Amino acid sequence: MERESEPTLSYLPRFDGLRAVAIMGVLIEHFVPSGFLRSLSPGGAGVTLFFVLSGFLITRILISYRGVSIRIAARQFYWRRFLRLSPPLYLAITFAVLFGFGSIRRYWWVHALYLTNFQIAMAGQWLGSGDHFWSLCTEEQFYLLWVFIVLLTSQESLFIYILISFFVTLIFRSYVYFSNDSSLITVLLPGNLASMAAGALLITAFMSESYKWIWMAAASKRWLIATATVFLLVSFSIRFMEMPRAIFYPFIASAFSACLVAAAANGNADPWLDWLSWKPVRYVGRISYGIYVYHMFLPPLVSTIPSLQWVGNGGLIGSVALIGLSVGIAHLSWIFIESPILRYKNRFPLARSASAAMLNPANPS
Repeated sequence: MERESEPTLSYLPRFDGLRAVAIMGVLIEHFVPSGFLRSLSPGGAGVTLFFVLSGFLITRILISYRGVSIRIAARQFYWRRFLRLSPPLYLAITFAVLFGFGSIRRYWWVHALYLTNFQIAMAGQWLGSGDHFWSLCTEEQFYLLWVFIVLLTSQESLFIYILISFFVTLIFRSYVYFSNDSSLITVLLPGNLASMAAGALLITAFMSESYKWIWMAAASKRWLIATATVFLLVSFSIRFMEMPRAIFYPFIASAFSACLVAAAANGNADPWLDWLSWKPVRYVGRISYGIYVYHMFLPPLVSTIPSLQWVGNGGLIGSVALIGLSVGIAHLSWIFIESPILRYKNRFPLARSASAAMLNPANPS
């Protein structure tokens, strides 16, 4: 992995492992028709874990830019985000338009402008193709908001905005549940802001002497086991109770994900977590963005190829084949598209404050 000039933010290898876990949850949700894992709604848990990771890492990056001109910091941040996120997305949209998958030709510009979640919310129904882009759009909208909140506020004030974010999600989801609005409007940023705020809270607490206890608690095995237990109980109950899913599930899933992130950031040897650093697992995590972007277009694609139609007909073997194809295509995208484009991410000189090294929870392993 390319290293940046000092001061630098350390690479946290277990985070790639967590991305691998998150994307496998999404693939199981979308490709496995039934079974124990499928019953736990692993896709929702995987997306929540992605959100918490994003909140942690994006806030970490932005705090490292403090003290730098906001114009330079914003330009640098958005340039690097564009190079990382947009090429695979635009390639997938172009491919889907050429093959005419679902409603993609009608809504291609919505996806390209990162407005998929708005379109779904306004329609009150899924669009039929490219629906999974909603989470990418939610994250992108979070970036637009969070850059200026982090760069223009003090460390102590940032805690207030994080707390407000939790209340925004609670109030928004409660309103949706008790009103007649479609539950699909929870794909909007307010419905998921708490998950990204949970990640932001972790790194902000790590940097604060007054709130360091939050980080220490989240990183402890006691809290990891406790939040995992509650998460599993709620995951089972949402099949029978609507309110936990509608209002409280994002908070419980975010708490569990935050404990996973804090524990993974610790560089100490731990047999329960060391497998997250295994090279194959890390590589799946590294290409997880491509897997997410491309995977939902594979079922309609294989249905057009007579020799591969069995893949999309359901069953365990077909599900495994779709997962393998998703990883394979993302691998090719990483090698031939994403990695070459990322060579241009340092076109603008890297600017970080002298305190950037303080944002490293653990030494790279």
